[in-house]
Parts: sequence; C-alpha cells; structure tokens
Amino acid sequence: MGKRRRRAGTLAVVLESLVGRHVSVELKGGDVVSGVLEGADEAMGVHLRDARREAPPGQTVGDGDDVKGRNEGDAVVRGSQVRFVHIPKHVDVARAIGQMRKRRALARRKYK
Repeated sequence: MGKRRRRAGTLAVVLESLVGRHVSVELKGGDVVSGVLEGADEAMGVHLRDARREAPPGQTVGDGDDVKGRNEGDAVVRGSQVRFVHIPKHVDVARAIGQMRKRRALARRKYK
C-alpha cells in the first residue's frame, strides 16, 4: 500500500513494523482474516499474503465486499471494516518499531 512516511504517533506505524509477520484481522462483521502482513495504509487498510478467512464458531463466512480475495492468496481489507488487528504474543511491539526505524534510517543514508 502506501510507502509514504507514517506519522510517529499513529497506529499505522505499529502495522508497518509488523510487515512480514503473520497477523489476524478481525472484521466488524465478526469474520477473521489471517495471513502475512504485506502492507498497511493510513486508514488501517491492510494487505495480507497467504490469507485465509474464517467465520466465528457456529457462523458462516460473510458475503460483504469488505475483503477482496476470499480464500488462500492475497486479500485486501478496507480500513473501515477492521475492528482489531491481533498481534502475535511473541512480538515485542516496541522492539519491532525500533527495528523498523533503524531500517528506515539506514535506507535514507544509503539512497541519499
């Protein structure tokens, strides 16, 4: 999604630091889309690779147009449909953000 700089105080920075990691995105309708985070935009829209969509127990997967791509493969979830982004327990968010900032600084120095 967008490659512009994220504002330091936004949740988009947290999502950007999780690129390449497996996350689960809970939708407002209750369905959950899981996959490897490829990118996120300022509006909390997410792009997942190897995505799988699951319904809560006892329900069927919704038919709305909130997710493009239904089964395994790529999925793009509109930010307006995201209720939660579940971060894996083993991920230290502060450390992930610090590593992302170091990668950014290194890239800026390299390409000046």
